[in-house]
Amino acid sequence: MRLLAEAVAARLPGAPTITAPYDIHHPPPDGKHPSLVRHNAALNFDGKEVPLHAWVNSMEAFCKLHKTCAPALLASGYLIKGAAAWLHAKYGEQDMDTVTWNDFCSTFLNSYLQDVTFNQTLLDRCKSLSQGTLSIKDYLDKSNDIYQNRTTHHFLKKYNEHFFIEMFRYGLDAEIQSRLPAITPDTTYQSYTVQALHIAAPLEDDSSDEDADDAMPPLA
Repeated sequence: MRLLAEAVAARLPGAPTITAPYDIHHPPPDGKHPSLVRHNAALNFDGKEVPLHAWVNSMEAFCKLHKTCAPALLASGYLIKGAAAWLHAKYGEQDMDTVTWNDFCSTFLNSYLQDVTFNQTLLDRCKSLSQGTLSIKDYLDKSNDIYQNRTTHHFLKKYNEHFFIEMFRYGLDAEIQSRLPAITPDTTYQSYTVQALHIAAPLEDDSSDEDADDAMPPLA
């Protein structure tokens, strides 16, 4: 009886509606249609001006913001010049309403529009990630830049979160490494890097104080 009453109430004019969080991979059929979304020329993509994965990230955020019912259709409207030619060659006259965001992204990120040197460049950055003389904040920025590419870059998508935790730990200063707790199956990238930040920051402050003392001239 209670469920029936709730169903009836939901049909009454002015009844509050409960909407689930928007999921770009399973957009609601009654979401905003792309034709109703105001065009943002800054998101136009010709295949050359910005890295492909960066554009995909920006477009995904834009689709989520407007809760569109057809994210692939919305994204296709922003492809111009070489990128538009790729779209036509790949999908032809297919209705982009029927293309899922997963399919669009996977196909797009593996297309010839992807910078052919990007894979190797990213791999080199993973291998060479090291704190060296960097502050913990600067080192964390370098690590985060790689970590944030994991969802849109096919090379990084096959690695789980612990790969990035180990990569970050391996490049840390040895003293900071020794003070960090062991990595467990429950350790997250965010929690581990925050711990490293809290441990390293006071050490860097102490080191700065010592350097300042060494630089002071002896008292007469």
